[in-house]
Amino acid sequence: MRWSGALEWLTEKAGVPGIPGLDGAGVRRRDLNFEGWYADHSELREREKFAFVSGARHETVITRLSEPREFCGFQYFGGGVSLADSLHRAGDESWRPSTPLPREDDRAGLYDSSSKLDPATGDGEIGQVRLDEQGGVDERVDRSLTHGKRGDAVTETTGQEGRGGFFGGLKVWRKEKAQRKLHIAREAGGGYLSERITFQGSEWGRLVAQSTGGRVVLSWVRGPLERVRLALQSYQEKGEPARDSVLFRYGDCYKVGGGTDSAWFRITGDVGPPGDGMEFRLGRPDGRGAPEFFLGLPVSVGPDGLPIQPRPPPARSKGWWEFPVRPSGSPSRAVIGDPSHGARQMYVEDTGGHRSDVRWDDNRVWVRLDDQKMGPRGTAEAGAFLREFDQILAARQEAVAAHDGLARGVPLGEDGTAIVGADKVVITPADGPFGVRVREALGTDPARSRPRIGVEAGHPVHHGQGRIIPGAGWREMELGELAKENNVLVDGKLYPYVINDGLLSSDWPKRRQKVTVQKAMVEVTTAAESPGVLADAYQQQNGRGQSTTWLRVTGPGGRPGNSPVPWRPFPPVTGPSESSSPTPPPSPSPSGQARPGTVLVPVLLACPAAGDRDHTCVP
Repeated sequence: MRWSGALEWLTEKAGVPGIPGLDGAGVRRRDLNFEGWYADHSELREREKFAFVSGARHETVITRLSEPREFCGFQYFGGGVSLADSLHRAGDESWRPSTPLPREDDRAGLYDSSSKLDPATGDGEIGQVRLDEQGGVDERVDRSLTHGKRGDAVTETTGQEGRGGFFGGLKVWRKEKAQRKLHIAREAGGGYLSERITFQGSEWGRLVAQSTGGRVVLSWVRGPLERVRLALQSYQEKGEPARDSVLFRYGDCYKVGGGTDSAWFRITGDVGPPGDGMEFRLGRPDGRGAPEFFLGLPVSVGPDGLPIQPRPPPARSKGWWEFPVRPSGSPSRAVIGDPSHGARQMYVEDTGGHRSDVRWDDNRVWVRLDDQKMGPRGTAEAGAFLREFDQILAARQEAVAAHDGLARGVPLGEDGTAIVGADKVVITPADGPFGVRVREALGTDPARSRPRIGVEAGHPVHHGQGRIIPGAGWREMELGELAKENNVLVDGKLYPYVINDGLLSSDWPKRRQKVTVQKAMVEVTTAAESPGVLADAYQQQNGRGQSTTWLRVTGPGGRPGNSPVPWRPFPPVTGPSESSSPTPPPSPSPSGQARPGTVLVPVLLACPAAGDRDHTCVP
């Protein structure tokens, strides 16, 4: 294919001298063969494992078979090679921008002559074309690039749908030449970077990178379009959408997103001709092995946020939505129904301070239909809260029994996080500070204990269950030196030196401040907590009934540096309370004697060197 491009250039361009060739006599040497030459030249950029036929009269290789692909439950082969002929089609036209693009943005291919890009701002309009055999424009793709003043950038790509479009294992069911639009928005600043992808007006998902306390946390947050893909592929494979691929079901419609735009879809066996809308055709073998096809398509909603058609039979209700508490393997199913007479009340808030009235008993949970956060127009994390309500109840019972003033962190699948206290629940997005902190505490094992979460100035604080094992002896150190150490824990007297993002301040006026430090260990039970990122706070008891709360101020997983939000969902605590990284994660001490099922992580305990000190800090 690449040689065809070179040959076309040699034949189409006037005045090209051509490639030097051999004379008419040719070359006949028995000691030359491709197999030996290929084996001797390891510097070739492309290497393949050819199977040569032994004993053949002429050099022969065994034909390689194409890898099969799966579509609608069947295996098929596809593909091919198109030889270069773009110069022939372009004719005398240059098909290059009239104003040259910056070198780093210039790519091979044919361009609309009006394409331009400002090298100073990065803003511009770029149009790329594909020509038909007569030299006319057959397809084109237009890109609009804009940049804001706060580190945000938007790339919007518009083109025409080609034949045989696929989205994962699904076939995109749109008519040929239908317009397609891809919107990519990037934001950066303050240790935060995100890329949000939207296709045909529906969010596919967003990739988020956050710098927290010496490391970068990467998160993929799926949007409605990604949930639709997962749901339809699981329907295609198993006959029903996977429970965690959707938020819940109402009638024969499935909710997959927040708000109303592209938030609902349904599956039908009535497969009509493709249109302009974003629909997917799926299929699988029926009981006899013959193919059967279905269509996954979006559903419009009414003023109340519910799907317009088809709707389940009307029910008498004063405006409540009912969900089952106990999960099953199928998507959670919602119906219209009033709370039972013995239903209890639960208050649920979001990080913006909106409060929702939730009623529940042992078998069902109810929310108001007109609730903008929990109702039909509610957010993805609210839908996940209703889907995972059995986990909410279990965490609430644990918080009530503990009497420690702390909440429990509950991941809501991949769609959100709940901070569950004894008297209220706060739901947050999966990539928010609370969601990131809960997942750091759980590590790769979701079966670990629910993390104990407190709130200080609007930030999540993970209170660890590990045991502090102090070392022997104290020594003095300057605050500026201490800030460079890994996994430093300070007592309450040094809290004024901790800045909002959970890091130790070592600016010029304070860097000479004297502190006393002691080497110690944190014993982490791996079945309960992840040793990869230590908790933000630990409690140390002594034999006289007194305790000290240590706050971690260095090491991976520091608290986010955003401005404090104006809410405090839980009472103040008194008394006890994956990616690349420049800071290495905590590791077991080679000299420590860890008990079975635990890991010892080395830390430094720090206290003021003089003045009123905690009893634990007195040498």
